[in-house]
Amino acid sequence: MAKLERVFQDDFHYKTVRKELTEDSERTPQIQVNKHLADFVYDHNDTSTLLIVYYAGHGRPGESKGGLNLAGY
Repeated sequence: MAKLERVFQDDFHYKTVRKELTEDSERTPQIQVNKHLADFVYDHNDTSTLLIVYYAGHGRPGESKGGLNLAGY
C-alpha cells in the first residue's frame, strides 16, 4: 500500500487518506467502509474532488446479483 500511496502523492500530487477497519462486532467492515465513504463525500462534496478507493481486504458474494459483502480482517 505504501508504494501505491507514494505514487498518488508524488506523481499525481493527490492528498491521500488511510482508513483502517477495526475488529468490531457491532460495526462490520461493510458498515465501517460505508461510513468512511459517506464522511468523505460529506466533507469534500465538490465537482473537482476525486475519490479513489483501494480496499485490501476480503469479500464474499452478496445476496443480490453482482453484490459484494466486505469481510475485512
